[in-house]
Amino acid sequence: ITVVEEPKKEKDPKGMPKMPSIDPDLEPIRRAMAGEAAILVHATRDDQIVACVNEFAKYGILPVLIDSADVHKVADQIAGRVAGVLVPMNKVIATDSNGRQRNRLVEISSAGIPVAFLSESEEGAAELGVMAARAVAQGLAPSAALKGLTSDAAKMLCIGDRVGQIAPGMDADILVLDGSPLEISSSVKRVFVNGKEIR
Repeated sequence: ITVVEEPKKEKDPKGMPKMPSIDPDLEPIRRAMAGEAAILVHATRDDQIVACVNEFAKYGILPVLIDSADVHKVADQIAGRVAGVLVPMNKVIATDSNGRQRNRLVEISSAGIPVAFLSESEEGAAELGVMAARAVAQGLAPSAALKGLTSDAAKMLCIGDRVGQIAPGMDADILVLDGSPLEISSSVKRVFVNGKEIR
């Protein structure tokens, strides 16, 4: 009979701190606190939005607000305290109590809050350019719309160090158009994916 002794585990020296255990359910929160991940929050009413932003501020987190219809009402209270706002196109134009139509993206963007376009599905991503063009036609500044398709959207999702602008060392797929990317009539002339032209 052969007796095999299991190796003895070395004990941590007394007085030495132990490594904390990692709770996988809390990893997204830790990453958000470190600025490595985004937290997207659906808060509709103005009181919910302010309460949400205040709570995240305690932990140094800038949330991304989704489908938050009342953001324009509290834009001055949350400017600089959110990463941005994603508004679906069906809620961009709203009618106020006086019967006037108002562009919510213009109001939010004018308060200094980045805006981006909510595709709501993989198929919807194909419509992002059309959403931006419609928003510009309805009064959004072209620069805000273009940033909402590129750099501001990337920053909101904490991937702005890799994508969202054309610069050395950045990942990029590039479309060459025959007109403004915010004009629906513009068509694609050339496409570059991962640094190579696709024909």
